[in-house]
Amino acid sequence: MANDYFQFKEFTIHQARSAMRVTTDACILGAWVAKHFSTQKSVLDIGSGTGLLLMMMAQQISGRLTGIELDEAAFHESLFNVSESPWNDRIKVIHDDIRRYHPEACYDLIVSNPPFYENDLQRPDPSQNMAMHGSGLTLPALADAVDRLLDESGQAIIMLPPHRMEIFTNEMKHAGLFDQKSLTLKHSRNHKIFRSIRVFARSTTLEPTEETLIIREPDGSYSDAFNVLMKPYYLYI
Repeated sequence: MANDYFQFKEFTIHQARSAMRVTTDACILGAWVAKHFSTQKSVLDIGSGTGLLLMMMAQQISGRLTGIELDEAAFHESLFNVSESPWNDRIKVIHDDIRRYHPEACYDLIVSNPPFYENDLQRPDPSQNMAMHGSGLTLPALADAVDRLLDESGQAIIMLPPHRMEIFTNEMKHAGLFDQKSLTLKHSRNHKIFRSIRVFARSTTLEPTEETLIIREPDGSYSDAFNVLMKPYYLYI
């Protein structure tokens, strides 16, 4: 049985009530965003779950962060996690549907680790279906929300499996948002890409940049790049 909590260097994620628990790819997303976008003043996490990304970002981003979560159990768990963190004065969590959310101002940065497997095989747990299968938020609806809530000069960072990312990139283009940079994730050099993290903005670039992060070496140890990225967070790095 998975642990009901995940201990980081500066905070703890309790996850007993949430459909989706802490995963390596989500941790990479949070650490990568925090490292490369640390100057942002206002950040929105769509589908914030346990609050994992919010706290990983707050550890290195000095601005104010907002998470919005539709699932009630995950929302209450994230409220507790945030309240116990060192950054509870800068993080706000909202229980609402992003499609109905209308804040007073747009955001400099929007981050989301959205539903992965829309229309794929469903799971028996309704909360996991919502968290993993897009039954609560489709990719077109996510693109529309990003377009509506992102500042004119802002950036959006989304993580999806490669085949879903290509679909989502087309949805973003229709909304006037274009990919500028991407980080692809592989379990090892011999594995296929299993996640794509992509940065979108309203301005276009001639050649979007792309890099790949290999998580483990052939001997099973973490790669140097992974260790450097996760050192501010993981206890044993």
